[in-house]
Amino acid sequence: MTRILHHERLLASAVLCMATGAVWAQASDEGAPIIVGERREGLKAYHLERLELAFRFDARWREDRIRTIGQAEQKNTEEIYTESIDLSSRSFIGHRNLVDLTVDLSIGWEDSTSDSETTGLLQRDSGVVTTYNINALILAESATPTTIYALKTKSLFDREFAGSIDSTNSEYGVIVRTFEDFAPTSFHYFHREQLEDSQLSLADYSQKQDTFSIHTQWSPTDTQRLLIEYAFDIVEERQASTFVNDYNRHDATITHTWDFGPENAHNLRSTARLYDQDGPYGNRTLRLDESLRL
Repeated sequence: MTRILHHERLLASAVLCMATGAVWAQASDEGAPIIVGERREGLKAYHLERLELAFRFDARWREDRIRTIGQAEQKNTEEIYTESIDLSSRSFIGHRNLVDLTVDLSIGWEDSTSDSETTGLLQRDSGVVTTYNINALILAESATPTTIYALKTKSLFDREFAGSIDSTNSEYGVIVRTFEDFAPTSFHYFHREQLEDSQLSLADYSQKQDTFSIHTQWSPTDTQRLLIEYAFDIVEERQASTFVNDYNRHDATITHTWDFGPENAHNLRSTARLYDQDGPYGNRTLRLDESLRL
């Protein structure tokens, strides 16, 4: 009797193991664990999938000649030389679905000269220039995939007869997605800084911004869709040491769409938006829109 009960317990255990498919055996010769019915990739501290290196040289020369009746001709010139090394890579930390890391990085040296007869300024600058875009996707296949990122970009904007503006933007943030099967929702927080430097005028500008936003979609029925978007911003603006504008801003939008009629050929779209900004240039707006398509 004892032997029969023992065999029944072994049989029940085997059936349970096959039903769940979650029994781990000893590691194979390759070092990866084995699961009944499937094979899983083992954990690795770091795996480099792609690495690209490039060298880049950029040169820019610009000359503006300004002619005004009754005045002598004025000449403004700009020269910019940049040498940089660019790196691009993709790698995985722990596992492909644990941390998926992509990096785009540029490190270089820049020499610039601006000579303006309009303002009487001669300016020479040189220094290290770095730009980057780093993105880490964490737990991509989980219920809450999370992205952590940091980026810095630099660009040069032309202005007719007023010299160029050197713009540098940097941003650091985190994005969390959840409720993908029911109501796809994303939460986003970022800190952003924008600097604009003009060597030939008083157009220097800076902005700092902290933003928290929510974006969600929900379909209560097969013929209805609800979209909710909300953002809260804290902004600091400065320009040429004279203009100051600090404010908080709320921006919320709710959109409801209803399809009806034969084969759902008709459509009613309702949108409500609330915009509220305080500070020295405050503004509050409430807007309702209805759109019917038959």
